[in-house]
Amino acid sequence: MIPSLNIKAMVLLFLTCVVIRASDFSFSDEVRYQSLIREFRCLACQNQSLVDSKLPFAFDLRQQIYSKVADGATNKSIREYVVSRYGNAVSYN
Repeated sequence: MIPSLNIKAMVLLFLTCVVIRASDFSFSDEVRYQSLIREFRCLACQNQSLVDSKLPFAFDLRQQIYSKVADGATNKSIREYVVSRYGNAVSYN
């Protein structure tokens, strides 16, 4: 049996994903975002990219990257932010 807390967390995660996907992202911003989240790995399950991971850490980092892309940050500055905050282990490169 799944505890009700996990079900609530999953519903919240789903709703947040729906809100993120419903934004006014341009096609080029979407391409940048998708490319960037493929460059980083989930630190909790290091064999998965942020795209593949379903863990809360990966979700939070995807949101941070999404926000930075939406705010007009460059790919370089986003990469530098992520690596400076989480260390080199987060990067596949």
